[in-house]
Amino acid sequence: MKGGFQLKFKLRPPKKGGVILTALPAFIALTAIVLIVYAVKGIIPFGSESVIYMDMWQMNVPIYYHIYDVLHFDKSLFYDFYTALGMNMSESVAICSLLSPFNLFFYFVPRDKIVEFMPIFTLLKLNFSAIFMSVFLRYRFKNTHNFWRTIASVAYGLCGMCMIFCTNSQWLDMAALFPLLMMCLDYSLRNKKVLPYAFMLAVYFIVNPYIAAITLLFIFFAASAQILLLAPKREKALRILHLGIGTFAGVGMSAFVVLPFIKQMGKTSRTASSSTLWDTIKAILDGTNPYGGGTEIQKYWMMWGTALAAAIIIYGIIINRKKIRRNIFSLICIALVVLQIFFENIHLIWHGGSYALFPMRFGFITTFVMWTIAISYINDIRKLNIFQPLPALFSNKLKAAIKVACALIGIAAIPFVSYLIAQSFIKVKSEYSEYIIWFSLALFGLLMILYFVLVNRKLRNVFRILVCTLLAAELSAGVYLFIGEPYIDPVFLQGPDMHSAEKVIDAGEAFETNDSVMSRVKNSDGTFMTNYPFIMEKAALSNWTHSVDAELQHSYKSLGYSTVYTRLLDAGGTVFLDALMNVEDVFTAETLPAKSYTFENSHTIKATDKNSADKTLNHYKTNYHFGEATVMSDAILNMPKGTDSFGFQNTAFYAMGGQGNLLHIIQYDAEIDPSVIIEKTAENQSVKYKINVTGCQNLYLAGLQSISININGVPHSMYDCGNVTYTYPQAYNNGIIDLGVYQDEVVDLEIVYPSGINEAYTRLVLMDYTLLDSLVAADNASDVRLIESDGNGLEFAAFGSENKNILFIPVSYDEGLSCEVNGEDAVVESVYGCFSAVKLEEGENTVEISFTPPGFKIGMIIAVISLVLILEYHFLKLRKRPPVFSYAVRTVAVWEYAKLWVIALIIVYIIPMVYQIVNTIKK
Repeated sequence: MKGGFQLKFKLRPPKKGGVILTALPAFIALTAIVLIVYAVKGIIPFGSESVIYMDMWQMNVPIYYHIYDVLHFDKSLFYDFYTALGMNMSESVAICSLLSPFNLFFYFVPRDKIVEFMPIFTLLKLNFSAIFMSVFLRYRFKNTHNFWRTIASVAYGLCGMCMIFCTNSQWLDMAALFPLLMMCLDYSLRNKKVLPYAFMLAVYFIVNPYIAAITLLFIFFAASAQILLLAPKREKALRILHLGIGTFAGVGMSAFVVLPFIKQMGKTSRTASSSTLWDTIKAILDGTNPYGGGTEIQKYWMMWGTALAAAIIIYGIIINRKKIRRNIFSLICIALVVLQIFFENIHLIWHGGSYALFPMRFGFITTFVMWTIAISYINDIRKLNIFQPLPALFSNKLKAAIKVACALIGIAAIPFVSYLIAQSFIKVKSEYSEYIIWFSLALFGLLMILYFVLVNRKLRNVFRILVCTLLAAELSAGVYLFIGEPYIDPVFLQGPDMHSAEKVIDAGEAFETNDSVMSRVKNSDGTFMTNYPFIMEKAALSNWTHSVDAELQHSYKSLGYSTVYTRLLDAGGTVFLDALMNVEDVFTAETLPAKSYTFENSHTIKATDKNSADKTLNHYKTNYHFGEATVMSDAILNMPKGTDSFGFQNTAFYAMGGQGNLLHIIQYDAEIDPSVIIEKTAENQSVKYKINVTGCQNLYLAGLQSISININGVPHSMYDCGNVTYTYPQAYNNGIIDLGVYQDEVVDLEIVYPSGINEAYTRLVLMDYTLLDSLVAADNASDVRLIESDGNGLEFAAFGSENKNILFIPVSYDEGLSCEVNGEDAVVESVYGCFSAVKLEEGENTVEISFTPPGFKIGMIIAVISLVLILEYHFLKLRKRPPVFSYAVRTVAVWEYAKLWVIALIIVYIIPMVYQIVNTIKK
């Protein structure tokens, strides 16, 4: 006792409201740091800036409009008619964490304010990361003062991964839920239970199977190390059993999400590979990742906010140097999640062989491990938990005044230290970005040494203030550097249009369109973001969810529409193809020909910054569209393999009852039709044509070469992402080019090849409007009527005949589509690898189309079986008579499991490390 007060004071939360009171300081501190940075950077609600960059504005935000519609019962979760002409959303549900409980946030947000609420949504997830970390630490380390638990929780909530990848909002959900998963795992293993871990793992996989699968790798290595090194001998075998049962049951209970995700992901262009198994292994060992995009620098940021934890761990190991097993376990866990930073081949293994742009997507586990181990040492070091009660701090007025002054100075120093750290990185020019890696490591080492000195000074109050000051400054600098407009990585310096969603919504309100999900719109000049259909609630081809079937994407590309990476784009196609898709409205800055389009009105898109100008967007109604579906002959199903876009269109035209070939190819590679191209000359890099157009014709060009075009002596303009360009192809405009409508005239066409004349794959095509008008006059659309549509299906009334017995439906083909014709099961056929069709009976037909994600039914069966088995094991086995193993069984089981763990360790870590070290020495 000293001065009437007890020096040793353990902050134990009261029984009522303990969790809330324990987590409250972390919530307040994190909120304060983030809101101050929001205010400094002018982020909503303190300004007009936003947190929306990179994938968040291009993919996450549009997908949140989808989840908003699902929550308000306007759409199906697993299917969306608005995007890609009908889209299986199973992979998006999985990789975008659409079943995360955090998405309930959007139920309470106005649809037109989703963008404005994204900073709050991001803050919400960061806060729950800190809160759940606090809950975990309170459960696991009851002897640790809440001062340390608060520091660790805030550092976890603002860890490097959460900062640099906050633009991939779906991963923040997994960071927030991870401490709860670890708490359930620890509780289950220590208390001979299995249900908490199994259920939480199921939730984790349901939210995001991709990150959950990576997490499972960590659980195997870390939990196994804990069992083999630290668990009581008698419990090792039972813990191994429960780890296995809980893991299989948890994954099984999530199968209704996991299986549809795997089935769809396996068909996307991101997973398509022609490499052999050995080539893949060699590439992984070499650390070769073709999709990395030079973003390796981001890995070093995963240690942000862990320098103090590292200092405490070093201090703890020194103090507890006799506890060899415990220290070995700590070092193994750290190595499991840190070696990936320095060994790219290990990093690739954790990502399943490759990743695109964003390394160490499990980086929150690195911070969790560092801080959990640090707190475990603090928990056992008595002097680090000695805190004076508040009355003792102010018993001496002079000392109290000094302490208050020190605290105020520490708080005031935070922004200055934070600014110093942040500016040190910002000042590094992009051409010297590789030095940021060394600077990051140097800063980490310097902070770690400084923290170690402070921790080793018996942590009197003034030193605790310094620790808080430095850590708050370090974390604040990270928030400042990465939330909102990022400053470091050149990959992130592409500034988005913060008002992109607002522009889409405004245009949707300004232009009057048909509300049917089968009435399509087209943004032919690419003014809108690729995922605008989600926001506008208008059906279109445009899509970027990474979920498009590779064959489907290739088929639309073959038809003449633009694609890039995993995107489908509106640009390209022909008037006839658009009519088949039932495109009724076109939004574009272009002036379109009156023969095929009728101008409706225009809308002014206001400039959002000083460097841009107002833009006029025109709304046209298409003069040709064939309705929600079309009755055709079976010729549409019998096209020869390898039929090109123009062959497909002529076949579809014939199947609809058209006479002759709608499209006439007048140049195929270098070969021409001399009856139409009456003169062709080549000179230097230019090929000139005189094309004799008879009647009313639409001229199209398709090709692969880099070219520019002049028509009748005037440069032909095209659009790429809403910007005028005079060269083809462009990144977002690489399909068929519409060269205009001409009638009874000779067209002078010049194609300029900057790299030298190369007419391979060049196609010049004329489409005859006389033939098209004759087809429209036949009024085939009257044979089909859309009776009903909901979020998951369509119902048509269609008349079939002997000559026309196929219902062509412009919905993207998916094996999950099922059909009933007149109440009987029917097969949904694939047309050209992208459209759907159903065989009709003669006479009136009622056709019902519905969608069930492939793998969903079997997944539900597996989930139910897993649930029943785990409940049976828990209630009928564990509660009545827990498994008891003999000494011999325990010994054999543990040794065999230890061998498995060591073999896995050698394959995943040791061999790649040795391989990379040897290769580095050889170089």
